[in-house]
Order: sequence, then structure tokens, then C-alpha cells
Amino acid sequence: MSVGKYLTIIALIVIYISETKANPYQMQWMAYPHPDDTAQVWFRNSYEIAERPVTARITIASTGYFELYVNERNVTGDVLTPLRERRLANAIAVTYDVTRFMRVGTNTVAVWYSPSFPHPESRQIALSLYGRAKNGSPEVFDNDSSWLCRKAVNALSTEGYELLGMAETEPKWNAEDIDVARWLPARIVGDNECVPIEHRSRMYEATRISRIRQQKYFDIEGDSVVYDFGEAFVGLVRVTLRDAVKGQNMRIGDMRYVCSGEADEQAIQRFTTTDCRRLLISGDENFDNAQIQKVEALETETYTRDMKE
Repeated sequence: MSVGKYLTIIALIVIYISETKANPYQMQWMAYPHPDDTAQVWFRNSYEIAERPVTARITIASTGYFELYVNERNVTGDVLTPLRERRLANAIAVTYDVTRFMRVGTNTVAVWYSPSFPHPESRQIALSLYGRAKNGSPEVFDNDSSWLCRKAVNALSTEGYELLGMAETEPKWNAEDIDVARWLPARIVGDNECVPIEHRSRMYEATRISRIRQQKYFDIEGDSVVYDFGEAFVGLVRVTLRDAVKGQNMRIGDMRYVCSGEADEQAIQRFTTTDCRRLLISGDENFDNAQIQKVEALETETYTRDMKE
């Protein structure tokens, strides 16, 4: 056998081992220790890497929606990932190339999870980080008990709408250097609780923001403001506020938002969408319509994502 053929066989074996180890069907599920109907959850883990890998990928499966971060950078990119039918909690896996986000030393992988609809879910996410070193050998980092989690600042209402800013703001939840004293070890689900996983391959349907526009006009109706966009839209609502009072409660369409009290802040959905033409905004006794600086409709569309692009 020639040296070239021998090296080709070795390379194929390495790729096979790497892909087998990263197979989402073999990943361990994990969840917040006490899952409830409406909680969104932050997950995080850190990996020490002595040498920057030539390639690195993350395969993540979920029964809900998620945003994936590596070293504080959003890897997911799309809206409502993964695209799924409403009120279904089937397991869906997506693979991302994260090579450009990796670095020598500590690498922090973090996930913001939301149930797809209000219900307790014992399996929330499963994740595997794997790649290939400069010498061609595969590197696989498996799930283990070092994963930490805590409830996120957002949640769902029992009707499935989003509740934003419902707890103390922690903007660096996905950073390397934070105080994890209030974080809990994620519950690792046993192998006897395996479920079928739909693995989205290279090309699959996803959702993205296609257009951003402001209202045509607005009307003040008593203590409320109604913003009219001229035509109906499906997507996200983003409201920019100034000089709101910390703890001030606002209603933005079906959403609920608790203000942080920062000089400028934004309320925006993460894991739900709005379908409307007229948007009503109101609030508690601290609400003043002058606090609203901008209201935007972020229209979404379905497209075919090519992971090789």
C-alpha cells in the first residue's frame, strides 16, 4: 500500500471517530435541576485548550429554542433557533463551525435556553464541543457535571408570551470571569432517557430578520400609546427607552418588561414573535410616554441556511 493511500485511510478513520463522538444521538441531555413550566435557563461551561484547534464544531440539541455563545460571541445568528412548529418540543440538533471563536486558554461556552411553549421539560439541551488539533488528531470535550446553570432574567408567561427583565440584570452571564456562586450544577439526564433527535444538516430552514421599520404614526390614548405600522407584520418588537425608573413595569403588546433604570435601555423579544399592525404600550404609575425613544418592528422571514457559506 502506498504512503498516500495509507495516510488517506488514517485521515478517514480520524474523521469517522470525530464525527461519531460528536453524534448528537450520543450526547447527554441536561436541564435545570428543578425545571418549571415557564423558566428560561442560562447554561455555561469552560474548556481549557492548550493549543488553538485547526477546526472546532459544536453540535447542540434542544427541545426548545436557544442562543449559543462562545467567548461571549453569538454563534447562532438566526431568530428562534431552531425553527420548529409551534407548541412542539421535539429534539432538534444543529452543528456550528466555531473555529474562529476559539482561543488558547479558557474558552467559555454558554447557552440561553427557552422552552418552546409553557411546560416542564426534563431534557433541555445536549451539547458537544469537538475538533481537530494541528497534528490531525481529534479532540472531543464531552458533557459532564461541570456544566452550571441558573434561571435567566427572562421567562414565558403561562399564555406563552415573553416576560423581559424579571430579575436582577446580569449582562455578563456568558463571560469567562463572573461570580458563579448563585449557579447550580446542571442535572445530567441518564442514558436510559434517550429520545430521537432530528439533526439539521448542511442546509436547513431557518428564520432571520428581513426588514426593520418604524411606525407610521402613533396615538396617545389616556395613559397608553398606540403605535400603528400601517400594515401587519410578523417578527420582533424593539423598544428603546430613556430615563425609565428601575423596577418600572411596562406592557408592550403581549410582552411584559421590567425596566433596569439605565439611562438608555431596550426591550426586545428573544424567543417569541409578535403578529400585529397596531402595538399598544402602557405602564404603571412611573410610565411616561416621553420615555419611549423609538419603536421598531423587526420583520422576520424563513430562508434556507447553508452552513458552508
